[in-house]
Amino acid sequence: MEHLYHGGVGELWPGKTIRPNMAEHRYVPGCKHCEAQRAGLTTIDPPTPEGWVYATADQAYARYYASRAVKGWLYQVELASDAEPSTEDKPFPTWRATSAKVIKVLEKRITLTMDERRELARRWGGTDGEFNAMVFQAFGRVL
Repeated sequence: MEHLYHGGVGELWPGKTIRPNMAEHRYVPGCKHCEAQRAGLTTIDPPTPEGWVYATADQAYARYYASRAVKGWLYQVELASDAEPSTEDKPFPTWRATSAKVIKVLEKRITLTMDERRELARRWGGTDGEFNAMVFQAFGRVL
């Protein structure tokens, strides 16, 4: 299998195990996008099913998840032996397992630019207009 990436909570070092639901605190109180995502009301970034750790071959997609965690980090990981393809994250190549081992820390304290977020929204199948509307709803203006 190719290199797999996981973006999430920070300060996990090589050899540490990533377990399901470690990123529960990524939902920021009062964040409209966070609340919509958690409730399954957004067409991009569906809620994460419990009990699984996800990894992707798409580094930009993993960076997105790292950016959602408070001071999130990007890791290269190895999934547990029960790994299987995930169908939840289309169009991104994603696998899931009951745990993952950190192989390497690639980047710390990730923040995405609006251009990076817009590109991911496009890859999810969204339009620039939908992205702008989401940003306007969250910030009261298009950035």
